[in-house]
Amino acid sequence: MIEKLTPEQEALIPIIRDEWIQIALDTSPTDKQKAEAAINLTYQEYGYKPPKKILWFDNPLSEVIWIASNRINLGEYFQANYVPDVCSYNIPENILNNAINAHFDIAIKQLIYEKVFYQVKFALENFCESLEEVIGEYFPYNKYDIDDEKELKFIEENIYDCQQGIWEFHYFAYFAYFNVIAVNSSKFNRWWNIAKECGSWWRFFENVAIVTPKPSQIHLDNDDLLNAEGKPAVNYEGFKIYAHHGIIIPEKYGKIHPSNWKSEWLLSEKKAELRRIVIKEIGYYRICQELQAVELDAWEEYTLLKINKNIDIESIHLLKMICPSTKNIHILRVPPDINSAREAIAWINWGIYPEEFALQT
Repeated sequence: MIEKLTPEQEALIPIIRDEWIQIALDTSPTDKQKAEAAINLTYQEYGYKPPKKILWFDNPLSEVIWIASNRINLGEYFQANYVPDVCSYNIPENILNNAINAHFDIAIKQLIYEKVFYQVKFALENFCESLEEVIGEYFPYNKYDIDDEKELKFIEENIYDCQQGIWEFHYFAYFAYFNVIAVNSSKFNRWWNIAKECGSWWRFFENVAIVTPKPSQIHLDNDDLLNAEGKPAVNYEGFKIYAHHGIIIPEKYGKIHPSNWKSEWLLSEKKAELRRIVIKEIGYYRICQELQAVELDAWEEYTLLKINKNIDIESIHLLKMICPSTKNIHILRVPPDINSAREAIAWINWGIYPEEFALQT
């Protein structure tokens, strides 16, 4: 029983973690020939016949729509940690877990769960959730008999609950680590090859394998959130996701750089979350100019403004401040029940009115 990792083994943890994150986010061209070879070998390795068909779709939405329309002839699910009963004895996850349990102390397994399994999962979480959100939004539910609970469950499993494709990469990374340091994980070789060749989205069934090539673009910010300015954060052929620091935004916003967003959009935007994003990117100075803020009160170099247009949940009151020395203009939002410049200054200065603040300074 191994109770402690060597320094060399510990040094491999971030390497394998980052390697699998990069595999998941790979946007290089898909080699369909290699992918199909890996798919067929995977089925065979489980003692199962290769799929009758391997179908390629341009994007995940098209794939899910086809699955929903042809669900009667697909057969059972077939994936890394679940296969049909006929070959369930050969599930590699069970085999590998038994081997890992036999060789490694529980503290080591917990360390690899925390440093590899969960960190890969968290790094890809926003990408996964965004795929589900946008596919669910555009999926044509009205074309299907969703009153049938079984039918609805099947469709939603392929959008929200399906453990195939990128949703398995943290498992792959976990077993890849132990494969490198001690445990023979060759049972997962085929799945690793599929992951490397097919990218983020596949659906394997008893009779047919359904695959989407890797997207041509994936853009994340420093917090592993989907984010791109003036272009798609995720780009498949015929299917794009626009995002602003992890929040899905409409194409109307996403295809234009935030510096060119318009204040007038706030007047028609119904979603409060999107209004907050637009306000943050445009800034109150531009909003005041473009939406013609009115003056409520003034005191010395301070002016209390109000935007009469209904663009947020609450009325927008702003304190405009002109620096006496630099003449720079600063604008801060204050509570909507403030109606004088002096009150606004006191609120910004933690309840101290300007005369008192000057004395204390």
